Amino acid sequence: MIDGVDYGAPLANLKAALADAGLSSVDLWIGSGGAPVATLVLPVLHPKAYLPVHWDGLYSPFLNGLAGPFSDAALTTLLAKSSVKLVTPAAYMDKWRLDTSGIHAISNLAVKQALGFSN
Repeated sequence: MIDGVDYGAPLANLKAALADAGLSSVDLWIGSGGAPVATLVLPVLHPKAYLPVHWDGLYSPFLNGLAGPFSDAALTTLLAKSSVKLVTPAAYMDKWRLDTSGIHAISNLAVKQALGFSN
């Protein structure tokens, strides 16, 4: 409820959106929140792959690049048990293509070089 308006529960809204689209699963879930959120969302989305975002924090200086590699043992284990492919970013401005054969990393070197990133 916000200012007296009921916007619904997030999971109910997600279920309704899938139903409206005629979907029972998605090819890619782009999200954050670790295992606690994934425990709630995986049974609704049934994704084939998961791409974590904002796991590194939103307050680090962008041009310094990622402070460290993605690491979340609980989420990694949960995704593996759910047969969901974990797609992990290696650097800012990584780029992927999602097509009928899945998600694949593709080069974004020109953008990375323009920003001064090494990879």
